[in-house]
Amino acid sequence: MKYLNVVLIGFIFLTQSVLTAFQNEEKTQVYINMIRYSKVIIEGKVLEISEIKDPNNNSNEDVTVLVREKIAGKAIKSYITINYPKYILPDALWRQPKFKVGDIFVAFLEERESHYYPIAGAIGIYKINDNKIEKSSISSSQFKRKIIDIRNFNSDVLGFPVQNDSEQEDESNQTKLNGEFRILHPNCYGPLKGTTIEFQINPTGALDKDGNQLSFTAVKNALQRAIDTWNNVTHSYATFSISNIPYSSFRNGDDYISTITFENYYCNGLAALHETSETIQAVDLVFSKGFEGLDNIYRTLRWNTEETYPSSYPSYQCPFEPSLVGAVFPDIGPVDLEDVAVHELGHAIGLSHSNYQSYSMMFSDYTIPNWWTKTWRRSLEKGDIAGKIYQDPDFSSSITQSNSIVLLSSRSSTSFNGTFSIPANYSLSIEPGKTILLSNNSSIIVNGTLNAIGSSGQEITLNGTSAWGGIRFNSGGSGNISFCNISNAATGIDFTGTSNLTFGGTNQISVNTNVSTGATITVTPGTNLTFNNGASLIVSSYGMLTANGTSTLPITFDFISPNATTQNGIKFTTNMSMGNISYCKIQNAYRGIYENGVNVNITNTAISGCTDGIYLYSSNPTIQDCNIH
Repeated sequence: MKYLNVVLIGFIFLTQSVLTAFQNEEKTQVYINMIRYSKVIIEGKVLEISEIKDPNNNSNEDVTVLVREKIAGKAIKSYITINYPKYILPDALWRQPKFKVGDIFVAFLEERESHYYPIAGAIGIYKINDNKIEKSSISSSQFKRKIIDIRNFNSDVLGFPVQNDSEQEDESNQTKLNGEFRILHPNCYGPLKGTTIEFQINPTGALDKDGNQLSFTAVKNALQRAIDTWNNVTHSYATFSISNIPYSSFRNGDDYISTITFENYYCNGLAALHETSETIQAVDLVFSKGFEGLDNIYRTLRWNTEETYPSSYPSYQCPFEPSLVGAVFPDIGPVDLEDVAVHELGHAIGLSHSNYQSYSMMFSDYTIPNWWTKTWRRSLEKGDIAGKIYQDPDFSSSITQSNSIVLLSSRSSTSFNGTFSIPANYSLSIEPGKTILLSNNSSIIVNGTLNAIGSSGQEITLNGTSAWGGIRFNSGGSGNISFCNISNAATGIDFTGTSNLTFGGTNQISVNTNVSTGATITVTPGTNLTFNNGASLIVSSYGMLTANGTSTLPITFDFISPNATTQNGIKFTTNMSMGNISYCKIQNAYRGIYENGVNVNITNTAISGCTDGIYLYSSNPTIQDCNIH
């Protein structure tokens, strides 16, 4: 079992992916807050690295450090231990430190209970090589002087690089649909269907807006609303539930009991995932009940559990560190539990932070005015919904796509047990390397856009255990198919109305492709289309085929072997069909090109291995610079 801490809300600054959500002035300010409010800033040298267990049985790393210099902050011993969780998944707000024995570095640290912690992990660590800040031309002495100037409020200009180990992370496989949602890890997804995670709630320490202990029922009701928000996502199965019996114990990193507890914590909350075989098996959610501040005074946090945020409330001092909130223990009000719970439950299904301000997976920004009153994360936006479907897909019956964007699939395959319809202006995308399994008579009906774009070695497969109904593009529908294997469909790929499909890459097609009624197929240069089982590319009434390769990137149509029964090949079947074929290779068909009453021009094309290279009936095309053999 792997225990993955997702301590994500507490760190609101410093990586490029997060900073894209800020304006330039805000980017500067969050860096300045870190410098001004860190407990201590040091130059250190790594002496030893070891692994330990924390009180909840989570693996942590202890780094023994020689303090070469205290740059700013409180007094510090010559030898300290820097501690951090070992299995926090990389996120926009956290990077795992990559210390090696002998490393010399500058670190921005917090102190809790005589332990030191790097702010946001590697994000708050700058390594030094040859007396320069790594990957920059700035000397370590210049860097320190700039830190002191900012710390002493003598400067508001950073003047040092946004660089650290976090830049080495490749997040391309974690960001989906152009940033609409992000996942915590490429191989970590929600619990399997039928294994709903049931939370046990211990509300001890959860205080209401007046500072009184909240009841189990009040806490449960707020959390149930948050759970319902995720469970009610269409095209996705229910993932969470809550026990009706109060829980008297606390979380344990070595068990499979999913808990919700209120603990001493330095930000709103965290999600810790129990994961085995790439599947989330259990989750611990932790919400803050308070924290001891820089002045060694313990301050509590209060929560709103009502369906609406209160119009009035008593204020109290924020328990969180100034480096987080940008001020020294300012007065705040109760934090909305449902808002924070919706966000944390998103982590619990394997989603990471979003950069879109209105999305539920947007991290908490503790520097904005009245941050504690926000409730907008209670409602999911399209990127949040797409993330839930991606992690926990359910297409067990015929259904029309209800979210404007859908991406498949987190797992290696997704099953459709009914017809799936894509409405106009909606899109369904399939990731490279994934398989879509369709049951008998299941179809994909495209009134919007279908994107099935694989890659070499990561082909997409659309197949069925029996004859499925195929793909139909209706008027206004469009598609992009590249590096796909499409087989075992009863009716193949069909078009009606003014629909469009673009082929690219290398594709295996074992069903007829029928183009008619104003539909257009465009085949891009360098594309390879292989038609198996006697399948053909058929262009009929008002259909259009555009297959224009180049001398260096010819298009290949390979029909494997001539089939006298199906008379396979490229067929223009009526005098209303249209096409352009140039720089193509057409091979192994019964009739390479069949034209019935049309004048499709064929240029710079090689046709080989066919029973009939070009078969013309009442047609008068231009055939130029072709090699037919």
